[in-house]
Amino acid sequence: MLDNLKQKYDSNERVQNETKTVLVAPSWGKSGILSKYGDKFLSSLKDTGFKIIVRPHPQTVVSEQDILKPLEEKFACFEWNYDNDNFAVLNRADILITDFSGIIHDYTFLCDKPVIYVNADLDLKPYDAYDLPSNGKDIWQFAVLKKIGIELKEDNFAQIKEII
Repeated sequence: MLDNLKQKYDSNERVQNETKTVLVAPSWGKSGILSKYGDKFLSSLKDTGFKIIVRPHPQTVVSEQDILKPLEEKFACFEWNYDNDNFAVLNRADILITDFSGIIHDYTFLCDKPVIYVNADLDLKPYDAYDLPSNGKDIWQFAVLKKIGIELKEDNFAQIKEII
């Protein structure tokens, strides 16, 4: 599947943005960026002056409306993306900010653009990886994040523009 997406990406014209475009694509659940840091995190992005696209996980739309709706209203200046296919929005972004979402791999391998990840002290109990003997703490997904992205900690939200 990644090979097909790579062909599609390579055959499309690259988007050249006049203003740096930041794609925020978090996972869902209490460890996701929107659930854990929501207003504080998005406020720090608003202050950058960059174009911000927020692409909530589809499960967030289904099960976390109590978190999502207030954020959409407060940050109506952002573009909120709910396209079925994430290809176009990946192509438009200059940088991705995510957490443990699988979109990090699509973006890294297809677009070869920078990634920032927020380590939200993931609680794996709701996920399949928790069934592993180590409760998922040593899964490759976390080891590879350190090699392909820059970690953003809550303490650094105020410096997010410089980090980007």
